[in-house]
Amino acid sequence: MKKIICIILVACALLLCACADEKEVSKEESASAGSESTEQSIPEKDVSAEQSVPEVSEETDTSIPAEESEKEPENLYENVHVDESGVFCSDYECGLDIEVRWTMQTQKDDTVIFKADVYLKSYSIKVSARYGNCVLSVNGEKTTFSAPAVNVEDCKKPEYTYLATVQTEVEVSDEVHDYVITVSYPFRGTYNDVSLPVIEAMESFSLDPSGVVIY
Repeated sequence: MKKIICIILVACALLLCACADEKEVSKEESASAGSESTEQSIPEKDVSAEQSVPEVSEETDTSIPAEESEKEPENLYENVHVDESGVFCSDYECGLDIEVRWTMQTQKDDTVIFKADVYLKSYSIKVSARYGNCVLSVNGEKTTFSAPAVNVEDCKKPEYTYLATVQTEVEVSDEVHDYVITVSYPFRGTYNDVSLPVIEAMESFSLDPSGVVIY
């Protein structure tokens, strides 16, 4: 009887040991399975995400843009108002001369006109009219005009007889411009013993860029 009980106890002990071993194995398997699932659930880190993305900022051009090249200044002479005048006269020292009273002015259309009032200076003279053979010349550009008959009797002071007004457009420039002006009156006679085929008065001057006459 005692042997049977001992055998039963031994069998129970072996059974208990076997159960304990199975429990240990199951625990290890569950632990390993848990670790595998844990490893699978944890995603690998995105290395590219960890790499810092450099900030890209557009540089703002704070420099002042170069100004456009200035336009060439306009010809200032075009806007200069010319308003000059003067008088010149021949000098034959015989008492008979031509006197020219002139003006040089800018017009509304920006042209410049030279105008001459022509007078015959004398003490005593009698001449017929002149038709189209009197000449105003500006730098060689000629304008012809006519003059009336003149009759002056003995005067103690010189008499100035109006002959004509003649005008012409003259050239100007943005630099100093020179002018030679002549007025010719065909006399074709003798005055106080001086032979005068033509009575001619001449003047020369310059016009500077500001519109001022320089003698």
